Amino acid sequence: MVIDSARRLSDLPLYIDDTSSLSVGEVSARTRSLAERAQREGRRLGFIVIDYLKYLKASS
Repeated sequence: MVIDSARRLSDLPLYIDDTSSLSVGEVSARTRSLAERAQREGRRLGFIVIDYLKYLKASS
């Protein structure tokens, strides 16, 4: 059961970016880039999760 679940998770198009102290503009640019890449691969970007909003910097 656990092995099957791990196998299914490894097949998902999941991208994790653990870069710290990004600005809102940088997050937006990375999101657009990921969405474009997904579209080229015939998929669509489903959603973005941002953990620890307190580490985002305001755009200048």
